[in-house]
Amino acid sequence: MSRGLRRTVYALSTVLWLSGALWLVLHLMLAPPTQFGPAPNPWEPTVMRVHGLIAVAVVFLLGWLTAEHVRDRWRRPRRRTSGAVLGSAALVLVVSGYALYYTTDALHSIGAATHEVLGVGALVLGLAHWWRHRRHRHHRVPHTKLRLTNQNVPSPTRPAETTSVTRGRGSESRSLESTATKASSANTTLS
Repeated sequence: MSRGLRRTVYALSTVLWLSGALWLVLHLMLAPPTQFGPAPNPWEPTVMRVHGLIAVAVVFLLGWLTAEHVRDRWRRPRRRTSGAVLGSAALVLVVSGYALYYTTDALHSIGAATHEVLGVGALVLGLAHWWRHRRHRHHRVPHTKLRLTNQNVPSPTRPAETTSVTRGRGSESRSLESTATKASSANTTLS
């Protein structure tokens, strides 16, 4: 995932989670008391509008991530479980969010409870997926650099063999025809 897309995902997810958590605090803990019971906090509608607006952007972003990030990385088992759990939670949050707008009575209550509990827990799921990314990121060669490996390095007795070149995470590889002049650069890093 590109740095810009990653930052967009982090920024929108953070604003979405904070706006939802703020709405919960306003709704459950800061409702002004009246003689007829607690009244809605005056900031609830504004915070909910921000949450809904960001949610639309995040649903669009989830489609983009599914098409790009998830499809490309599904073959690698390293973070598949945390990604699948995070994606499933996002799907349930989208469905329960729509249920809050378009249902009433029992379905609305179930949707609200699901959305609130899973929404708060989504922070833990997102941080777990991110932490695994951060932990593994330091154990690989940056994907922007090519490095030549010592496999099949030409020697003076074998000048026409191929030299293996790997890009970044080692998932892509290609071969370059090697000559005796390239043998001396087999252990250097290309930019």
